[in-house]
Amino acid sequence: MGAWGYKSFENDDAVDFLDDLSETRNTKSIIKVFDKTTHEPDYLEAPLCSEALAAAELVCLITEGEVEALPSSVIDWYKSGLGLFKRSVKFSPADIKKAAYAVEKIINESELKELWEESEDFGKWKKNNEDLVNRLLSYI
Repeated sequence: MGAWGYKSFENDDAVDFLDDLSETRNTKSIIKVFDKTTHEPDYLEAPLCSEALAAAELVCLITEGEVEALPSSVIDWYKSGLGLFKRSVKFSPADIKKAAYAVEKIINESELKELWEESEDFGKWKKNNEDLVNRLLSYI
């Protein structure tokens, strides 16, 4: 699975997603991940799920402006002013709802959920993502 922890940025797919975002100038790449997740009629593969969870955390980061709880590499990226952080970015209520729905879909039925169910940290993973949904919904 390439994960070293249950939080959204603690896996290889999320780190790769963040690397890809570092040069973007808008939120299209973030919203695109939610679109892929929410419109996928079939089985949600783990890599896409990990990207969507990282993207949802970024929505929270951008909305809250609180970076202290995030990994140091993400904090450094945010503070350096790279990519989409060079200007003020806001997400619409529709985008935030889409992010919350994507996370709920991942929690309920996905390859990533199945992989975490085999782990002793499944409860922590599930709670972390349920909290993420609640944070997102609180912005609407």
